[in-house]
Amino acid sequence: MKTKAMKTLTALLLTACLLMALTMQVFAADGISNEQVKAAAKIARQMEDEGLVLLKNQGSFLPLKNKKVNVFGIASCDLLLSGGGSGSVVTDEAVDFYEGLKHGGIKYNKELKKIYQDWKADNSVPETGNGLVDMLLNYVQGDGVDELPIENIPDETWAAARDFSDTALIVFGSAGTELADLSADDLRLNETQRAMIDAVTTHFENVVVVFNTSNTMEMDWVEQYDSIKAAILMWLPGQIGAESLGDVLSGKISPSGKLTDSIVWNLDDDPTTPNFGNFQYDGTLPSILGKYFVDYEEGI
Repeated sequence: MKTKAMKTLTALLLTACLLMALTMQVFAADGISNEQVKAAAKIARQMEDEGLVLLKNQGSFLPLKNKKVNVFGIASCDLLLSGGGSGSVVTDEAVDFYEGLKHGGIKYNKELKKIYQDWKADNSVPETGNGLVDMLLNYVQGDGVDELPIENIPDETWAAARDFSDTALIVFGSAGTELADLSADDLRLNETQRAMIDAVTTHFENVVVVFNTSNTMEMDWVEQYDSIKAAILMWLPGQIGAESLGDVLSGKISPSGKLTDSIVWNLDDDPTTPNFGNFQYDGTLPSILGKYFVDYEEGI
């Protein structure tokens, strides 16, 4: 199992080779007017407005009556905008999660935000500002930054958070990319995530779960905690879609998205789960980086 340091080193070496091989600069397409950009942004925003799925809303908890929230989950500072490879969104102008909350008129706990920002800075591959290079680095890092262990949050921060608001948001991120298929375990809570949920639902009487994912994760646990009043599937929001989440939470728009896939309570009940595999092919770049494949066959 390669460490993140080894993966980072490998990524940097590959990036250096890539840069040496480049013979031209890649620029955005010419001839696109500001009006066209604005029109595209409007359509993108409408798609996210209409695509958000309200999975649970116990007692009509949403929209929020209390417009102050405590935010937990590294995905809040490492929001997944898109899939990988040809489906990547590469931009330095994306609306982040907290900007989305602000857009909806929702205040958030800044002390908690800083704790997650510091964790991300210490545990992620630094961005270079070059979209192509950063895409490669993100590919090597995989499915975002590891979740912050909940014991890293001091007791005094918990106390201050409860004084700030009785409502918490938990943000989960999960997205497979090209050459990096997810395993069944990737669609389940890991121990660190479970510990976070246990702690947050103990400290706060009102919890909203936000799924920042393109995958149908195992979600039976949403019904196992009385404190979880609502759950939203925001998918992968692209460059400006985080604004839609803020507007849903505040009641400016009504989430009208529908599921395109069934979500099973238990992945073992899904007949496709046994087909998940860990197939590594010696001598290939993904194998060197510790990636794996699901092997699809027609069976004819």
